[in-house]
Amino acid sequence: MNTTLRRSDPLEIFSGVLLTMGMHVLAIISGIFIILGSNAVSRWGGWAHTLSSPITYFSILALLLLGLTQFIYVVPLLAWLQEQQKIGQKTGVMFGAMLTVVLNGGYFFWLVMLLR
Repeated sequence: MNTTLRRSDPLEIFSGVLLTMGMHVLAIISGIFIILGSNAVSRWGGWAHTLSSPITYFSILALLLLGLTQFIYVVPLLAWLQEQQKIGQKTGVMFGAMLTVVLNGGYFFWLVMLLR
């Protein structure tokens, strides 16, 4: 296995970053649909009403902590890319994930400083 950089690696790295950002968009959209769905279910009453509030709060927390919750879908993707020997894309996915964690950490630092 040759892990040295090839000429096509910058394009593969960029496609890995785009893949990570696309997965983030899908996670955000699905989180919004879960929040909207659980709020709609809460109007039914009964047992559905007791489940809708924790689901809503968990979904909002998951959206706010996207830097941490991304590992649910990034780690299996990294394992699959390693298995397929797509080292450039794997590097791009790792870069995109680290970028998300850093930006999310900066957001929370800003929020803590704002609320202080």
